[in-house]
Amino acid sequence: MNSQKFYCLGIRKYRERGFRYIYLDAEHIAQNASLAAVSLELGACPVAAFFDDEINNLLGINPARGSIIY
Repeated sequence: MNSQKFYCLGIRKYRERGFRYIYLDAEHIAQNASLAAVSLELGACPVAAFFDDEINNLLGINPARGSIIY
């Protein structure tokens, strides 16, 4: 799921409140992924504790353009 475009649009539209909405949206995405895993009889454990640089490198994300948040 690529949410970077929505991130930029959210900040532009809602300014400072946009950051709060972005974190709420990230949680909703994680919740939907967890529900999908349950429906497929798979396990899921969303974790928000990670090393930014390592995850950005793993996913090929340029830190100057964006970063993972959840």
